[in-house]
Amino acid sequence: MWAKIHAKTRGLSRRLAGTIRQRVALAMIAFVAFVVGAVGIATVWVEYHVRVESVQEELDIVAHELRILAEEGINPETGGTFTGPSTLLQTFMSRKVVSTVEGEVGLLNGEVAWVSGEIGTVRPEDDPELIAHVATAARGDRIVKGKITTATNSYFYTVIPVHFSTTGDIDIDVDAPGHPSASTSASPATDTASPPAAGAQSGALLHVHLTSAVNSEIFNLIRIYVLVAVCAIALSALGIGIITRRLTQPIDTLREAAEQIEEKDLSVRVPVQGSADVAQLSQAMNSMLDRLEISVTNQQNLLDDVGHELRTPITIVRGHLELVDPHDPKDVQETRDLALDELDRMAELVSDLLLLAKSKQPGFIQLQATDTDQLTRQVFEKARALGERNWQLTEVAEITAPLDTQRLTQAWLQLAANAVKYSQPGSRIEIGSRTAWPRLHLFVRDEGRGIPRAEIQNITGRFTRGSTAAGADGAGLGLAIVQSIVTGHGGRLAIESEVGKGSLFTIMIPYAGTAGTNPGTAITTPGTAGTNPGTAASTPHTKQRQ
Repeated sequence: MWAKIHAKTRGLSRRLAGTIRQRVALAMIAFVAFVVGAVGIATVWVEYHVRVESVQEELDIVAHELRILAEEGINPETGGTFTGPSTLLQTFMSRKVVSTVEGEVGLLNGEVAWVSGEIGTVRPEDDPELIAHVATAARGDRIVKGKITTATNSYFYTVIPVHFSTTGDIDIDVDAPGHPSASTSASPATDTASPPAAGAQSGALLHVHLTSAVNSEIFNLIRIYVLVAVCAIALSALGIGIITRRLTQPIDTLREAAEQIEEKDLSVRVPVQGSADVAQLSQAMNSMLDRLEISVTNQQNLLDDVGHELRTPITIVRGHLELVDPHDPKDVQETRDLALDELDRMAELVSDLLLLAKSKQPGFIQLQATDTDQLTRQVFEKARALGERNWQLTEVAEITAPLDTQRLTQAWLQLAANAVKYSQPGSRIEIGSRTAWPRLHLFVRDEGRGIPRAEIQNITGRFTRGSTAAGADGAGLGLAIVQSIVTGHGGRLAIESEVGKGSLFTIMIPYAGTAGTNPGTAITTPGTAGTNPGTAASTPHTKQRQ
């Protein structure tokens, strides 16, 4: 029950975590939304300051236009000169066209004297808090620009003081605070503005611009941008979904193929396709499955072999032990000898099975530079002790090749032992090595029973014995061990045989290099009775079978 609950919880967690496609898509959409939002904030900030700067420029233009009118000093309506700030402000305001978000008033001695005649414009005169705020600036001698929020409204404003001296000079400071000051007048200008002299007339123009107009424009921009951003993010999400689906399709294929792999069937492989990364992932998974299949197969084979092959000797020993007469010394001795013989056979079988199991593991073959001349002669000397045969060392390859000397000696002697097992005493057995670039050939030729042609292909299988092997000892693992050692060297085992005439077993191992093959000295050894030099036999011919 707990296992089912755990499985359901794990499945729910996986669904909540989402697939790789969903996580990648959400991350990309979030990034796009972040970028769009950041660009929007930056755009609004820049646009707001651009609009504020535009309003400030409009306020500067008002001061500049008033200055131009004062410099001319002529009333366009009457043709006469301005007699004071009242006529100058009246004339300017009557000619000035203001928008619906602007307004202006003329101030004399800090009090409202003239109002705009435009309909639908802002009425600064109706905001006493604003008038009180600018009264001091209206009596000063410098232009003042700023921003104020009253109980009625919020404004950008400029106050432009106008001073008429007793001599008729008109002074207007056209520069806002923070800019280089300048003084203009209808008469010669002075470099600096000065406080109005005693008896001088003073006035001021108050021009305002609603901040809500700027804010309204910015809000409209924000609404438009948000609408466009939402559409852009939606389209991006659609595009990202399509792209991620196509990019992760090979991963889905990989997952589906992996789900088809069952515990008892590891032969399914993942198709290698898609981008380089996915293809490498598929290849890595296939390599892992290869190793896993080999491991599971070896484990299963070992269990099958142990269960099948060890059951017989155990049954034999148990049966004889159950039937032995403990009071009969002869029966006890015979049963003991049989049990020891069966145990020896079991030990040999277990050793062979362990060797076959290890042959599939990494590191089974340890390559090192090997002198094939010395290896051939050592194997020949060891093989001569296997039985009374006419041993012949026919060829010797004189090269240095990367080989596992111990494993290869074991395989070569196994072939020699088979040659002894299936041949008659005194018959000829040839051992030798030669080069047939790009392979090194290590061979054993005998004049024994031979193998039927139809059985050659399967003779290297585990527990496989030919039909001509009847009566011979062994479990049928010898050639399987040889095959595993040869395969570990990247080579193959070639077999030629004819029933009644003998067999030729050739270990073919690839090597890099060039070297010749020298005929060896034929050594005839009938049993263990010394050696007689003979002549080199003809070069064996090896038929290559795939």
